[in-house]
Amino acid sequence: MKNKIYIAIICALSVVLAVSTDFIIKHYYDSVKQAKLYDNLIEVVETQPDETQNLYPGISGAIPPKQ
Repeated sequence: MKNKIYIAIICALSVVLAVSTDFIIKHYYDSVKQAKLYDNLIEVVETQPDETQNLYPGISGAIPPKQ
């Protein structure tokens, strides 16, 4: 009788361990994926021109003159 209880407890703990390990592994892979996406985003932002600079020198503001 005691052996059946111990086996049931060991099985339950094994399932909890397996599920926890699965969540940890998924979290690790998601972190790696997010880091890669963040690095790609940094590259895109660094290659884009600075939008805060004045595109029309001699005219205050970035609004083009009317023609």
